[in-house]
Amino acid sequence: MKLFRNVSRIPVKGKLAEQLIETTVDSELAKYYLEHYLQDCRCNPDLDDIIDQAHADNSDPIPNYEYLKYLTQRFSPDFATIYLATKLLEDKASMALYGMFNRELSNARAGIKSGEYRLHPNSRAYCFLVVPGWVYKSKPESGADLARPRGIITQHGLENHLIQIEETGTIEENAVYIAEEIVRFSKVNKKIILVSASTGGPSAHLALGKLLEHSHLSKVKSWINIGGLLRGSFHADASTRWPKRWFAKTVLSLHGWNYDSVVSMTTEKSRERFRQINMPSEIFCVNYVGVPLSGNITERGRDGYFNSRAEGPNDGMTLIADALMPKSVTIPMLGVDHYFDEEMDLKTIALTQTIVNYLESN
Repeated sequence: MKLFRNVSRIPVKGKLAEQLIETTVDSELAKYYLEHYLQDCRCNPDLDDIIDQAHADNSDPIPNYEYLKYLTQRFSPDFATIYLATKLLEDKASMALYGMFNRELSNARAGIKSGEYRLHPNSRAYCFLVVPGWVYKSKPESGADLARPRGIITQHGLENHLIQIEETGTIEENAVYIAEEIVRFSKVNKKIILVSASTGGPSAHLALGKLLEHSHLSKVKSWINIGGLLRGSFHADASTRWPKRWFAKTVLSLHGWNYDSVVSMTTEKSRERFRQINMPSEIFCVNYVGVPLSGNITERGRDGYFNSRAEGPNDGMTLIADALMPKSVTIPMLGVDHYFDEEMDLKTIALTQTIVNYLESN
């Protein structure tokens, strides 16, 4: 099958976890999966058998990279993405948190419109430490500095601090900065929620799971992993192969950016690093990830999406399965790629209150 830029655009409209999805998909099978099979309208026995078999062939709660790649290449990337989204939403813990998040999002939509929405006072017991993404200083317009979300929670009276990592430092170098800041803020009389975005994710993971002593983590109650490149990016892989390597090195040099940072994000190095990290079970890990279909990919995400398309469901920067922490819960943003969407303000408020409510009740 063809997995390159000549993607079919077949209109589709259906619901998944009560969320309306209206876009285009790359195959008739993906269209049937969303519009009929998942709506309990089994009207094509041949296609029903294919989908039944795809579910029967994998017993893992969250399918691994190899199985998702198999579904991608056997059927289509969008079929594999719908399958992954379905599996994520079958997880009871994730579905419970996803339900809480959607209720808070509804409250935020109504409350912001009327000017009456307020975060619960229990949120002020927490300090949010924020790890930005790549080139967050040079290109603040990218949103990698999470300035908008930070500004929103500041307006609601919540303490938050941006961890000033090197914007093109390696994963290992930036993990040291994060560890030092967690030690510093662990002396403050507040509970800590660590938030990381994109390339900041693997550095946060390394700091929490390998660099810090247990005594330094007692104040860290949760880690919110927003689209983290935990096991690397095939987009980074492409930038380290000839001839793109020459072009990438030239562009990075002109901007004064560190090419070693890209190398540290390749899938080979990232997966090896991931295997060496033991995440403390006491920290509540939440994956907040975009789960787009091919028709949802933005212009910014297009190159990364096609670089990874043959490997499985991806968000335009990393494989979705590679952005998930084991033994964690996931809030999937259906129909949204790595660069998220226009409702980021409302979703920031909803996510903040959801995590705090969970921590306060457990």
